[in-house]
Amino acid sequence: MTDNMRNEVQQSGLIPVPRELVRKSGLQYVLDRLSPMSPFGAEILANFAIFADGEALVRERRMVSELAGSADFRELRDELDIPLMRLRDIRGSLSRCARGEDLLITELFELKVFVLLLRRIREIRGRNPALCRIELPDPGQVLSLLDPSGKGEERYRIEDDASPELKEIRKEKRQVESLIYAAKDSAEKEKFRAQRDQICGAEEAEERRLLHEISAGLSGLCGDLTRSCGALGHIDILLRKADMLGSQETVIPERAEEIIFRDMINPEIAAQVEESGGSFVPVSIELSRGAAVITGANMGGKTVSLKSLALNTLLAMGGYPVYARNAALPDISRVMLLSGNAEDHERGLSSFGGEVVRIKDAVDKAGPGTLLLLDEPAGGTNPDEGAAIVRGLVTYLNGREAFSVIATHYDRVAPCAGRNYRIKGLQGEDPEKIKSEIENSASGVQVIARHMNYGLYPCSAEEESPREALLICRLLGLQGDLMECIEQQYSE
Repeated sequence: MTDNMRNEVQQSGLIPVPRELVRKSGLQYVLDRLSPMSPFGAEILANFAIFADGEALVRERRMVSELAGSADFRELRDELDIPLMRLRDIRGSLSRCARGEDLLITELFELKVFVLLLRRIREIRGRNPALCRIELPDPGQVLSLLDPSGKGEERYRIEDDASPELKEIRKEKRQVESLIYAAKDSAEKEKFRAQRDQICGAEEAEERRLLHEISAGLSGLCGDLTRSCGALGHIDILLRKADMLGSQETVIPERAEEIIFRDMINPEIAAQVEESGGSFVPVSIELSRGAAVITGANMGGKTVSLKSLALNTLLAMGGYPVYARNAALPDISRVMLLSGNAEDHERGLSSFGGEVVRIKDAVDKAGPGTLLLLDEPAGGTNPDEGAAIVRGLVTYLNGREAFSVIATHYDRVAPCAGRNYRIKGLQGEDPEKIKSEIENSASGVQVIARHMNYGLYPCSAEEESPREALLICRLLGLQGDLMECIEQQYSE
């Protein structure tokens, strides 16, 4: 995160989201497809953050809804995109100018173009009530310094009438250049060239004085221009959010005491499923404070639910539409998704030891505004101890104010939780049909994945866990005598 963005995030009441969570949840996939036009909008996406202020979040959602609902939204977006895509990041020059350094001619040119584009964006923005709520300082004072003639031309030079001295110097320079052109011999030309060199020196000195004067005049206006950069990025991202709402199967979530998502999807995972010939099953879930448990076969469905929940909660708290039929949730200031053990190896820890450290850190941080998602905790130890650890963890989290969801394949965990869900899995599928497809396929796992229903259904704590692992072993053709041994262990 750049210093500029870090300062803006802190001042605007936003909470940065860790890059690893952006990647693991599938959020990066969504952000990569939003295509902001300006460098400021791109920076906002690259440093994704969620709202710390609930009222500011409500205002953001309202602006997105109103903007997307505008009759002329697409026309307005297309008209704004033209100047937005031409903006350049001038904050380096603004920072130098604010420190009292003199700007170069090239920097003043870029600044002038920026301000002309800013003026155009302000004009277009004025037609939409939602966008008018974003404060965008009037660049009139800056233009009076950079474009005193008021021509609005996208070029910059210090004009002759910038000062009486410069006007006289350039007049004398033109006269001498005429004499050089009319000179009869080389000696005479050389004499006039020497005069011109002296005049050019005076011209450069006067231009430097004027550049210092202009830079000094701009120094007090740099704060407004820097704030304009942030506001322009906000306008850019608002257009992308409104575009999401208008062109994709998304909704603006409502505020509620519980977390509710109906028919939620994860676009990245949905695309992967469709590429393999399947179709993504939307996920519906309701969470109250405390712990909820998701159980099911180890075929990826539980992880899909957790990632979908993380993704859409982050989008909701960032003021973006969410991928669901409808959604409601309270203000969440922290989302944690714990899965995998790659980072354990980087820290020189065993898989289980590293997991314990991460769980401890997460539980310590989990407060009323936290959504804590744990994917197969205690999977790196023996099953009896692992099941006991998970039961204790769920019992503890169920008494906390955080929203916690634990995905596990361990038995007898459900009674410890406030809510329970199961992956639908292979329920209702014809095993013989699946087996026939596997026999004619190069990948039995892919065939099973196509038939696996990763949707969730609520269940009671007493409901016995489905024994789909045994069915999957049969479908994938484990040897007959090996299956007999396995089935005997099941019966015992």
